[in-house]
Amino acid sequence: MALILPRSAFFHIMKTGGTWVRSVCEKQRLSIEEVGDTHKAYCELPDTELVSSRFTFAFVRHPCSWYQSFWSWKMRTGWQMD
Repeated sequence: MALILPRSAFFHIMKTGGTWVRSVCEKQRLSIEEVGDTHKAYCELPDTELVSSRFTFAFVRHPCSWYQSFWSWKMRTGWQMD
């Protein structure tokens, strides 16, 4: 999923702080538009001018830390495969 902000587009990579980014944008009352479903890969996003015409950014995380967080989240929510 991408969050389209006034001058940029944020790509939400699962377990890297995307929910926090959204909450900060909402608290700042920034205009936000969502493109694509939550946690979709970049290649699965619709090809849209909203994304391609803006500065784009995402947060990444050390792979070991990411897998530790993912495992903890799945232990809390269940391991059903989408």
